[in-house]
Amino acid sequence: SLPSEKCDICKNEFDDLNFVTSCEYCEIGISHDLCANKHIISEHFKELKEKINKHQEKRLHSFQ
Repeated sequence: SLPSEKCDICKNEFDDLNFVTSCEYCEIGISHDLCANKHIISEHFKELKEKINKHQEKRLHSFQ
């Protein structure tokens, strides 16, 4: 059971089989996965780019 029955971004109710998440950069609340992705790209692009760049420097395997 979710603490909210509605997406905090689009305000539509959650269905039984929706993927939900929250923004890791702010306290916007629980939202549909797609809504959260759009929110992160539009509101936190700088932070997202920094995270991507930080992880590009890490090598997972010796052959990379």
